Amino acid sequence: MSDNPAIENGDENEQFAFVQTLEVTIKQDTNEIVLRNPKDNCSIKLKAKTEAETQIKSEFANLVKVWKKATLHNSFIRQKIVHPAYLRIVGMGEKAIPFILQELTERPSASWFPALEAISGNNAAQSAKSIDEAVQSWLNWGRQESYLKV
Repeated sequence: MSDNPAIENGDENEQFAFVQTLEVTIKQDTNEIVLRNPKDNCSIKLKAKTEAETQIKSEFANLVKVWKKATLHNSFIRQKIVHPAYLRIVGMGEKAIPFILQELTERPSASWFPALEAISGNNAAQSAKSIDEAVQSWLNWGRQESYLKV
């Protein structure tokens, strides 16, 4: 929300004047656009999804679907994590981490912990005493490492 009621109420001249004061920076290396209002030093960062990111997300979703369907009736994590689809997710490396963390947010499962540990080389949930604590530890780690938005 703006402190300027004219902008909030739709005064087109005020809106135009406000937009004219914005500084726009385009960072092609990161696909980001930064809009900054120098008056109050407030900025907004927009990140465009690249075709590669969309493809990775699609590949991840397809692998998860195959893996979950194939291991649905398997209760042993040791057997679930050797399924070829799971191994391909791990093989995606660091680019799979945001999607794994999103899965962990939406559908908490200990099955994702070995993938996160293998990819990151870290065990964020080492001191956790429950699955819920482990999930929170991994999500906190993801936020700290900028894989998840705060």
